[in-house]
Amino acid sequence: MGLYDIQLYELLKAKLGEEGAGDVVRQLKHQPNEVLFDPKNLVANKEDIAMLKADIENARVEVLRWILAFFVALILAVMGLYF
Repeated sequence: MGLYDIQLYELLKAKLGEEGAGDVVRQLKHQPNEVLFDPKNLVANKEDIAMLKADIENARVEVLRWILAFFVALILAVMGLYF
């Protein structure tokens, strides 16, 4: 174990206990080059943008349907009050 491994172990030992801290340090030591966060995956491509536009269009149509349904129901309710 290196100096940083020992320091990390000592810091984690208080929270995780000896066994848990040892497991974390061993796991980090065996996978030092693994990328946990890749910003390249955050960039949207043309397919993602097209799919998003389709979803927005579908949501817009649904909202318009609900507005029309409530408007018709409101008109019928008002007509029911007077007739």
